[in-house]
Amino acid sequence: SYPAGRHIRDSDETEPPSIGLALTLDRLGFPLGRLKTGTPPRLLSNTIDWDVLSKQYSDIPPPPFSYLNIEKGVKLQDSLITCSQTYTNEITHQIVRDNQHLLPSYDSGNGNGIGPRYCPSLFKKVERFPDRDRHVIWLEPEGLKSNLVYPNGLSGPFPLDVQTKIIQSIKGLEECVIAKAGYDVEYDYIDPRSLYHTLQAKQITGLFLAGQICGTTGYEEAAAQGIIAGANAGLQSQNRRLITIGRDEGYIGVLIDDLVVKGTNEPYRMFTSRAEYRLSLRQDNADIRLTRKGYDYGIVSKEREEYLKLREKEIEKTLHILSNVSLPRLEWSNYGKHIISSVSFQNEELDNNPIQNSDEYIDSINNQLDNNKKIVYVSTYLAMRQKDGKHKNALEILSTPNIYLIDLIPVINEIGIKTDNPILKDFNISLLVYDTIEATAKYSNYIDQQ
Repeated sequence: SYPAGRHIRDSDETEPPSIGLALTLDRLGFPLGRLKTGTPPRLLSNTIDWDVLSKQYSDIPPPPFSYLNIEKGVKLQDSLITCSQTYTNEITHQIVRDNQHLLPSYDSGNGNGIGPRYCPSLFKKVERFPDRDRHVIWLEPEGLKSNLVYPNGLSGPFPLDVQTKIIQSIKGLEECVIAKAGYDVEYDYIDPRSLYHTLQAKQITGLFLAGQICGTTGYEEAAAQGIIAGANAGLQSQNRRLITIGRDEGYIGVLIDDLVVKGTNEPYRMFTSRAEYRLSLRQDNADIRLTRKGYDYGIVSKEREEYLKLREKEIEKTLHILSNVSLPRLEWSNYGKHIISSVSFQNEELDNNPIQNSDEYIDSINNQLDNNKKIVYVSTYLAMRQKDGKHKNALEILSTPNIYLIDLIPVINEIGIKTDNPILKDFNISLLVYDTIEATAKYSNYIDQQ
């Protein structure tokens, strides 16, 4: 056995492993294990042939993480970085296979190491998927003024000369120079079942743990734990009640519950499939689910809580309007016909075709379309033409597949003009609540079933 730490990069720049911390945790009775992670080499941007690579542009405009910025936008939206895409090839894979004997032996995984299953090293990808003749590589500049590039998908601890051969076998990187070699880290972690849902250690009151030491990967999973562990450490120091997040409240709650109840034997990653309430755990309602709870525990500002109230009021008002615009199906279908007309067929054809309710008719329309997905519009229209007199409100119409707010708003405005209703005539939806309103309607038929 050997202490946890970095491999391959045995130079003066290499950080020594934190042996003392692991020994202390072991002495205190924490059950320990070993996991592995890795990072790719860093490349010099000016040695990459960017012109031969396909570009991956940023979203324009970039969506903000918080509704606090939904109207004013992202501060650095004029300083976006463009990434590029390239691929490994059979030459790359052969270099990997020819040099696998040079990979380090690890303390975990029978000498192979236990790394993240869903972010495998290049060697693991070549080993696991021998039928694949290429793997995608994303070239990500590390900063606006940095000359370093992160080649996402090329992690591994081969010797520097082998890493150079691997890099230079890839399109666009034939003359590329490695600034820093890639390496692996094998690290100690505690069995997270030795923690409470607050991330406080069961053995030691006041000790909170978060991150890879709890058996997760070191990305969003580690950051999520840091929020809870950090908040609770502060609350504990003030003798206040500690915060926990339930599985129905957020993905943080799912992650922590999985860890402290089930444990893990590999670096844990969060997936939507792990959450029973994933239809409710959406980005458009994260503030509604968690902001008030954060405010109650003193970790969210009054300003943000007031902004939540503003958003909730706007959501309530908009949902009230939509739920009170109600028409018979046949009348909605007349408006629906207007929506469908943008899909490149004539309204008259829908009204006058004698076989409009048959599969033959739908097939005949489908033959006219450039995109077969548009047939859904026809099916939606025909379904709404059922002459049973049943009323539907605008929220129910919005829940229909392939009908969106961008389609519905002008229809409501038209209804307002015809009925001389000033509220509907001028109806629009603020960016502050747009996504939440649409998602609420789309998921409404499924939420009760989850």
